[in-house]
This record gives sequence, structure tokens and C-alpha cells, in this order.
Amino acid sequence: MFAVKEINAWKWIVQLHLLALGIFLLILGRSVFVSICFGLLLVIFLVPFTNKLESMKVNRFWSALVPIFIFLFFIVGISYFVMRELQVFFSNVLNSKNRFFSELGSIQTWLESQWHIDKLSQQSYLKQSANSINERVAGAAGNWLLNIFKSFLLVIFMIFFVFFSLYHRPVLSKFLFSLFDNKFAGRVRKLIQETRHVISGYVTGLLIENTILFTLIVLLLLIFQIKYAVLLAILAAIINVIPYAGMYSMIVVAILITLATGGSVQAVEAGAVFTFAHLIDANIVVPKLVGSKVKMNPFITFLALVAGGLIWGVPGMFLFIPLTAIGKVILDRIRILRSWSLLIGEDKEEAS
Repeated sequence: MFAVKEINAWKWIVQLHLLALGIFLLILGRSVFVSICFGLLLVIFLVPFTNKLESMKVNRFWSALVPIFIFLFFIVGISYFVMRELQVFFSNVLNSKNRFFSELGSIQTWLESQWHIDKLSQQSYLKQSANSINERVAGAAGNWLLNIFKSFLLVIFMIFFVFFSLYHRPVLSKFLFSLFDNKFAGRVRKLIQETRHVISGYVTGLLIENTILFTLIVLLLLIFQIKYAVLLAILAAIINVIPYAGMYSMIVVAILITLATGGSVQAVEAGAVFTFAHLIDANIVVPKLVGSKVKMNPFITFLALVAGGLIWGVPGMFLFIPLTAIGKVILDRIRILRSWSLLIGEDKEEAS
């Protein structure tokens, strides 16, 4: 009995060391791994469209390229609309700020009469504050430009990765099967199919969920006659891909935006709308459309969210959930690691 426990202890020690090594590598190659993981999700999602085009006798080059162009056109269209609406929003906020500064003279007069602070001292303090803000913005601008340039390069890398993965997928499939003996070919094929099913179901469920969330929020905001209903709904659908934290952050953003463009009553109404939409989404829509695909218990989903945020930042908060789901599929097939799969999986009593 002692020998068996000793062997089990060494097994867990090795597994934990491998886990720590994996986390270290994920942190070390954060930028590249994030691009590759986003690319893999996109590849799995676009493969059915590529197969459909090839079945229609479309050249493999165009079969791989056309779905990517459609996806990019969709993303660029949404980005253009959001940027245009944000521009209108900030211009309105700027007009409100100009009205505020038009009353600055009366405020300065009141401060001088009540607190004996002369206008020259007030203007000097405001000037120093403005210069300090400008210096900080100028110092951060260089980092922003560098980060934007890096992000642009990583997006280009991801697009090429997706294209070549779709175009050369027969070669990649042969390579993957060549790593195992022929007697395991059936298991490997089943593992690939199950992984594709999990990820395709997760991404599709996420799209349907956010479409429902977008529609619900737009209708409720229009009923309450709150400005920028479409913009707020799109932002909610985008940020909602990050479970838990995303929607809670959006509730605060919606209240602040409505407070800046409407009034306190409408801000409360906006907060109530987003809270109600989140309750419907989290308790009805997500368990049916998303949770049933990844088959993970809520505790592990929350840990994946936190770990993703700590290791890869905001992208990790989105990516670590499907990656953990893929890990569960793989762990199910490895007997020595099946304990981890049981830890990640759903509670059977709760699921039923």
C-alpha cells in the first residue's frame, strides 16, 4: 500500500511540474501563442465553409481565402460602425464640456468670493494640471503606437496562419496521423472530430448568444428612449465574450455613457436594462447554448477566466475557456490524466 501511494505521489509531482512548465512557456511566448490560439479557433470555425466551397469544385486557394475575406469584412464593418458611433458620442460629450467651460468664469468668481482664491491662482493651478496630463498622455502615446504596431503585425501573422492552415490542412492531417501507430488512427480521428465539435459548438453558441443579447438590449433601450442604443448593445455583445467580468464592466460603462448624454434617471434605467439582460443571458441563454458545448463546471470556468487574465491578459480571459475545454477532451483519452478531466467536467447531478 505504501509503494502504491508513493508512486501516485510521484505521478502528481511530475504532473504539477509539467503544468508549471507549461504556464511558464505560455507566459514567455504570450504574444505568439495568443495569435496562434485565435487562429486555431478561427480555423476550426471556418473549416466547414472551406469544405463546402471545395465540394462545389472551387479551387483550394480560393476556398481557403474567401471565408477569411468574409470574416474580415464582417469584423471591419462592425469596427467601422462602432468607431463612427463613438466619434458622434465623444463630439456630443465635447459639446457638453464646452458648455461647462462657458460657465467657468462664474465658478471662478464664486471661488474667489467664498474661499478667497484669486483667479490668477486658479488659472495657474489649472494650467499646471493640464500640462501634467499632457505630459502623461504624450509619454503614453509612444507606448500606444508601439502596441498598436505590434498588434497589427500579430493580426497579419494570424491571418497568414489561418490561410495556410486551411490551404494545407490535408498535409497537416497526414502529419498528425503519422505521429501515432496505425492502430490508434480511429482514436485520433475521433479525438479530432470531438475537438472540432466542441470548438465549433462553442463559437457558434457564442455568436447566437450575443445576437440574442444584442437584440434584447436594443429593444429595451429603445423602449426607454435611451441614446446610443445600438452602440451600447454592440459594445455589450463584444465585451460579453469575456464571461462574468465583461458584462459587469459593461453595466458600469452603460451607466456612465447614459449619464453623460442623458440624465440620472436614464442612467438608472440603463443599468437596470443591462442587469436584466445579464440575468437572462447568464441563467437561461448561456447554459443552453454555450455551457452545454464546453461541458465544464462553473468553478473551473471561473478559474480558467482568472488564470487567462493573469497569464495572457484580456485575450486570455476569452481563450482559456475553449482551451480548457479542448484540454478536457484530450485528458479524457489519457488514462493517467483522467483525474484532471473529472475535475474539469460537469457535476453529473447538477447537469441532470
